[in-house]
Amino acid sequence: MSENQSCAIYRSKKKDEHYLFVKKKDDFSEVPEAVLKVLGGLEFAMELELVPGKQLARSNSDDVIANLAKQGFHLQTPPPAHEAVEALMTRIGEQAQKQ
Repeated sequence: MSENQSCAIYRSKKKDEHYLFVKKKDDFSEVPEAVLKVLGGLEFAMELELVPGKQLARSNSDDVIANLAKQGFHLQTPPPAHEAVEALMTRIGEQAQKQ
C-alpha cells in the first residue's frame, strides 16, 4: 500500500470546476505548459494530505497519488454532463417527495 502524499491544490480561474493537484505549493515544474495554458490563471485553494484508499469529492486518493508519482500532477475535471443532470434530477425527485 502506498504512503500518504502531501499536495497543493489550485483552482482554475478560466475553467469552472477544474483543479490542479501538484506535489508542492507553487511548484508547477512538472506540469506541461499546454495544461497550464488551458487552465488559465490558477488560484491556490488548499494544501491536503492524501491518504491511500480515501475517496475525495471527485477523485480517489489512490488515483491522485499515482498521477502525482507518475506525471507530477493530477487534473480534476467536472463530471460528465449526464452525471450532473442525473444528480440534479435525483435532488428534484427527493425535494418533491418531501412536499
